Order: sequence, then C-alpha cells, then structure tokens
Amino acid sequence: MRSQSYDLVITDQEPITAWYAKKNNVESIGIGNVYSLETCTLKRLWVNKMLTKLFQKCYCPVTNKIILDFTKKKSTNFYPVINSELKKLRIKTHEFTLVYVLSYSLEELINIFSSPILCDNKFVIYTKEVQAPVVYKNIVAKPISKTSFTKDISNCKNIITTAGFQTIAEAVYLHKDILLIPIKGQPEQKANALMLREYNIQFIKKLKANHIKNWIEFHPSNSIIIKDETNRLVKSILAYIQ
Repeated sequence: MRSQSYDLVITDQEPITAWYAKKNNVESIGIGNVYSLETCTLKRLWVNKMLTKLFQKCYCPVTNKIILDFTKKKSTNFYPVINSELKKLRIKTHEFTLVYVLSYSLEELINIFSSPILCDNKFVIYTKEVQAPVVYKNIVAKPISKTSFTKDISNCKNIITTAGFQTIAEAVYLHKDILLIPIKGQPEQKANALMLREYNIQFIKKLKANHIKNWIEFHPSNSIIIKDETNRLVKSILAYIQ
C-alpha cells in the first residue's frame, strides 16, 4: 500500500512500521513503557537512560511518544492499558503464589520452590516446558495459556515475575503484591525494578529460597493504584491526527 494511504502510524516498539513511517515522512506515534526511562530522574540510571534513547532512535524511530507509566509521575504520561477480560473478573485471593519467570528452567524453579523452607507454601508456575498441568509436591506447573493465566493472576495471593511491563501492570491493577527478578541486560527491567521499589515492590537479582521465604512472610503491600485511562489515550491519539 502506498504511503499516501496513511495519515498516522502507531507502533508498540515494532521497528518495521516505525522505519516505514520515517522513510515515507508519515507521522508516527510510539506507545510503550520503555519511554518512561527517558524521563526518569534516578541518577543511577542515567547511563541506561542515554543508551535507551540512542537505541530507540536507531531501532524504532518515531515522531511522537505516548508514555505508559505504572506510577504516572508526570500528568502527560498514561497508566498502563489493562485488557477488558481482566477488568471483568471478580478478584479472589487464594493461598498460592503465582510464578512467571521464563528466564529460569522448570527444573531450576522446582528445585527452588520445593526446597524445605518453602514446602508449606503453594506455588503455580507457568512454563513453556509442559503441555498440561503437572503437580510436584507443593507446586503446580502449567503451560502458557492466556485464559488460565488471567484467572490465576486474579486469584493468587501474590506474584513473582520478571520486571517486564504488562504482567506487573496487571498485578498492580489487581492489588497483588509482587516480587521482581529483573532480566540481566535489559535496561527497561532494571529501571522498572528501581522505580517500583519506591512503592513497596521489592526485587532480587537472583531467585533464592531464603529470599523468597523472607518476602512471603514480611513484604509490605504495594502502594500503587492504576486507573483506567483508555478513553483519554484514544483521544490523545486522535488529537495527533487532527
């Protein structure tokens, strides 16, 4: 399709559409949490901030940015977009911890979460390594499933996950307590973990049974409230077109 057919290109960190817009002089909007790092004021993240700006300029260049931010430090930022299915669910709290850390193998996770000091706690682990639910001692390992995961995140007591954006946003929206394990080499995850620590969301560099036990027993509740700003976000996008 010819570039003249487009008034605006909207991209979620997708470089092909971003570079198409740049090459053909079409206005573009980048939507994402990664842009929040560019406006971060934490001094220890200034290197990550500069590298992220440079990377985005080369990888996914856009003419305008819509910043998604857990804590909405600036009025021009937006709270995360929460999917409609999650909004409809009735929040329940059962005595299990949801674990979504794909950077660890299932064997590693079972060894950690079935250790003696954690055996009195129940864990539901999502993994790519099973095709159907598998029970092992105090653990249920489940295959990746959007429907199943949405139900479990609404029913769990708390969640252990990496410091990526969407899962944290959903957990915070549901008022779940969270323990983060940022993936090494990802500046956005490091930034998320450091910024969220100000709001009682803890993080650890490596999964260890004693750290998990301590967090389960003594962690404070997170203090973030995410509001639904979908309509405002849509109006902001339409304003660019006008």
